[in-house]
Amino acid sequence: MAVFSSLCPDTVDAIYFDVGDTLVFDTPNIDERFHTLLSGLGFNRKLEAVTAALREVETYVLPFYVAGDDVDSDSFQRISTEVLFKNLDLSTMNDTQWAGFRSSFYNLPVERFLHPGAIGLIQYLRSLGIKIGVISDWDASLPLLLDELGLIRLLDSVTVSDIVGCRKPGRRIFEHALNQLGIVPSRALHVGDFFELDTRGAVETGMQSVLFDWRFRTDGSLAPTVRTFDELSLALSYRVEHES
Repeated sequence: MAVFSSLCPDTVDAIYFDVGDTLVFDTPNIDERFHTLLSGLGFNRKLEAVTAALREVETYVLPFYVAGDDVDSDSFQRISTEVLFKNLDLSTMNDTQWAGFRSSFYNLPVERFLHPGAIGLIQYLRSLGIKIGVISDWDASLPLLLDELGLIRLLDSVTVSDIVGCRKPGRRIFEHALNQLGIVPSRALHVGDFFELDTRGAVETGMQSVLFDWRFRTDGSLAPTVRTFDELSLALSYRVEHES
């Protein structure tokens, strides 16, 4: 905790959270869904192998995502799936196979849930006078989802990429969130799970940042890093309590 404190020297007036894979999670998660789909097609690959292949896809997609390309288009998703198949030593799909694969994936059942520790942590931070917001690359339905999950009533601001017209790590989405609450960047802290999007974007905007790297994408040397939600709760509590 001492290291965490020394790397966050300024007073915090507001804490902003990423949403997906930070506060809100999918069950089954995307690795498990791809594993289920591939298994159903007769491709027997271990879940660990699917996870590793998806990290390679993530690495491939990242520069295009940062550049603002439409990574959700059918054509780009097909290229990404080909990267996945290549890393799993599977043959490339023809048009008919791809259409069936894509349709099957989107028809897999999935539910979203709020991390069980999220509301308690946010309530505690609010009790100490900290403003709470979210900054998320999501579509315009996010406020409705946060309402359904019982979270929106605890938020002072909700900043959504599809509404702002800018996604992480672009400065404009972070600046929009700061302006909503009238917060000076150096007095705001951002928490997210993806270094290249969350941490880099926040730091380049002048904010403090904590990386919630529960997927172990980094070695922990790039930024103040926690691996579990319990560690995150302890770190944020320590940070806020030791200002006063």
